[in-house]
Amino acid sequence: MYEDKWPTSPYKTTWWKVDLGGVYSIYSVTILFKNYNGYEDRQSERFAVFSLCNIPCPLNCKDSICNIQNGSCIGCKSGWTGQSCSKKCSERLYGVNCSQQCKGHCRDGTTCNHVTGQCDRGCGTGWTGSLCGKECDEGTYGYDCVNNCSGHCLNGSLCNKQTGHCDEGCDLGNNCSEGTSYLQRTETTPASTSWIVGFSISVSVNVILISVILIMLWRFLVNGQHANSGLPLSRRCTSNGNRIEAADQIIK
Repeated sequence: MYEDKWPTSPYKTTWWKVDLGGVYSIYSVTILFKNYNGYEDRQSERFAVFSLCNIPCPLNCKDSICNIQNGSCIGCKSGWTGQSCSKKCSERLYGVNCSQQCKGHCRDGTTCNHVTGQCDRGCGTGWTGSLCGKECDEGTYGYDCVNNCSGHCLNGSLCNKQTGHCDEGCDLGNNCSEGTSYLQRTETTPASTSWIVGFSISVSVNVILISVILIMLWRFLVNGQHANSGLPLSRRCTSNGNRIEAADQIIK
């Protein structure tokens, strides 16, 4: 909209008003005057007071638009704030006007990108997605959820999505970790079970054989003593096989 009040006399004061309905950056203005002799010469001093806008707007102004007088930004690009949009969003904030909050699941506790909200170093354990705001699916864990749980958690419970440990314990006979205690059960494989059974049988057989041999030896010794008891003294043998001389011969 504009209001045009041009008097017929070229020597009277005139006013020209243009309402753009908002604040805009104007880079050039072209005014066409009436075409009569000498008019352009009389306006030369008036145009001499116009200043040339040759200073660019601050780098992070939205759409590169700023106030034509003081250079303040009309709005800031995503991730920036302040009058001249030279200040990054505060930690854990991002986006337009720094109005968005980071998800808080970036790797090693780092903050998200102040412009995009993404985790530049990747997601922490147990999280995935472009903004690291999605938990690992059931049965997976670790960085980027690329690891699979062991499947041996107690009573079919799910493993921890960050560590992969079975927080509720492990099924009997399986190898897994229990919560933050890092306790591990010994895994029993079919091969190790066969070895244990074979060793037990071998020990049992050896014990039985040794017992039989000892019993037979004991009985042999007992029977030998009974046999010697019925012989004359001169024919009795000692345990080492030597005869015991008769008492009268020893006396002689």
